[in-house]
Amino acid sequence: MLIVSQAAIANAYSRHNGELRAQLHLYNQQGLYPEQDYTSNQSFTFQSSSLWQSTQGRDRLSFVPYLSIDQYDHSRTYADIRELIWTRTSDHWEISAGIGRIFWGVTEFNHLVDIVNQTDLVADIDGEAKLGQPMINLSLFRPWGNMDLLLLPGFRQRTFPSVEGRLRTPVPVDTKKVQYQSGQGYRHTDFALRWSHVLGSADLGIYLFQGTSRDPILLMSSANLTQGQNLRASPYYPQITQIGLDTQFTRGNWLYKWEARWRRNRRDQDFAAQLGVEYAAYNLHKGGDLAIFFEYGWDEQKEHAFSGIQDDLFLGARWLFNNTQSGELIAAINYDLDYKTRGAVFEFSQRAFKGSKFSLQARVFNTDDPRDVLQGLTADDHIKMTLTLFF
Repeated sequence: MLIVSQAAIANAYSRHNGELRAQLHLYNQQGLYPEQDYTSNQSFTFQSSSLWQSTQGRDRLSFVPYLSIDQYDHSRTYADIRELIWTRTSDHWEISAGIGRIFWGVTEFNHLVDIVNQTDLVADIDGEAKLGQPMINLSLFRPWGNMDLLLLPGFRQRTFPSVEGRLRTPVPVDTKKVQYQSGQGYRHTDFALRWSHVLGSADLGIYLFQGTSRDPILLMSSANLTQGQNLRASPYYPQITQIGLDTQFTRGNWLYKWEARWRRNRRDQDFAAQLGVEYAAYNLHKGGDLAIFFEYGWDEQKEHAFSGIQDDLFLGARWLFNNTQSGELIAAINYDLDYKTRGAVFEFSQRAFKGSKFSLQARVFNTDDPRDVLQGLTADDHIKMTLTLFF
C-alpha cells in the first residue's frame, strides 16, 4: 500500500512506502563444512523508500535505507543505504549527487556490463541485489544520444557469507583483510563515461570505466596452521580499465540481446560476452503472458571467472498469470559445457492477503567438478519461502 501525502509547503510533495520481508531457507542436508551444521535458516529484511519532489518536478530527493537480520550468518546482519540522492532535471540535462543505484545491461542471467554498483552477495546468490554507491552523475540528452558522466568517490567492498553462512565459497572470505592495488584504498575515485541511443528497433550502449574493479581476486592465505589449516581468502581489488557494450534489437515478438566487456588490469586483460534471445507471447490461455529466454555466456578467464560463468548455456521461461493476485511462475536451468555441471531454479509468487506477497523458490546445484568455482554449493540445494508485507 502506497502512502502519498501533501507536504506542508505548497511547492512540494512527499511519498513513502516500505516492505518487511521474512524468509525461511530449508536445506535438504547439512552443509559441506563443520560450521554449517543446520538445515533451516530464518532471516528478516526491512526496506523503506521516501521520495520528495518539487511540484515543478525539477528537484527530487530519494532515500532508501535497508536492514537485514539473519539467524546464523552474521555477515547477513547489517544495514545499508541503498539510496540517498538528490536529482535536478532540466530539458536537456540532469544531475544527481549522493548515494545511488544505476543498472546497465540487457541480458537475463549474467550482467557483464553492470559495473557502477557493488554486488550484495549475501542478499542473494543471483547477484541482482546491489549496494548503494556514492556518485555524481551528469546526464546530457541530445538528438545523437544520451551521455552519462559519472564520478564515483569511494569504493564499496563486495559482501560475502561468513564461515557459518550457506551458499558460500569453499574457502571463506575474510573481508577484514581486504587489499587494494591503489594506495588510496577504498577512498579511490573512479569515473565512467557512457553513451546510449535508440536507433530504430535497436537500443545501444557503450561505456568506458576506469577505477577499482568490482570483482575481487581471492588470494589464499593460511592462518594458525597448527589448528587444522584454517584457510581464509583475502579479497584483492585491482585497478582496471573496462569497456562495455550492450545491445538489444526488437523484431516482432523476438528480442535479441548482447553484452560484452573488455577489461585490462596491470597484469593481463580478458574478454567476456553474454548472448541471448527472448520470445514473448501475450494473451495466451486465460490471458497469460509467456516469455522464453535462451542465453550463452563465455569468459576467456575460464576457471578464474568469478561468476562461474565461462562456457555456459541457459534456458528459462516466465509465465505471468495476469490475475488479480499478480501470479508469476519462473523456471530456469543452466549447463556448464566445460565441467558438465547443472543447476536449476523454480519460483512461484503471487499476492497473498491485502498488502502482502508470498513466494516459493527451489534451487538445485549439481557441481561435482572441483575445478568449478561453484563446487562448494553441492550440499546447498534448498527451498526458500518468503512473505513480504507492504505498508
